[in-house]
Amino acid sequence: MRILRLGCRGYNFEHITLLHCDTLIYGGWVPHLTFTFNLTSTKFSVHQYKRTYPERKDVRDKVWELHNKGWGYTKIHQYLQKNGYEIGKSRTTVDSMITKMKKREYILGLQDQIRKYEDFKIQYFRL
Repeated sequence: MRILRLGCRGYNFEHITLLHCDTLIYGGWVPHLTFTFNLTSTKFSVHQYKRTYPERKDVRDKVWELHNKGWGYTKIHQYLQKNGYEIGKSRTTVDSMITKMKKREYILGLQDQIRKYEDFKIQYFRL
């Protein structure tokens, strides 16, 4: 084993270690602590649920209100037609609106779920 005499800021020490006062022993190779950071998030994905439609707000609010009261989509469709709301002719338009609103609430309500630091390693990189 070879002992190196290293000078550091005016002091001389005998060391066998690699790390000491920014002195490189192995010809420009520097150790780095590397790791993997895993994050599962919906904030990095582009989706249609962030877009709002102000012209449809009245109809959507009324559909959501009646759905929360326990009304079925057929009854909601009949109510909207009788009260002059702009709605499609088919009653299933209300059903698809409710399905999409539920999915939108689910997607927008998701939080960052997984944050992990993994695979800690000391790797040597040449400068």
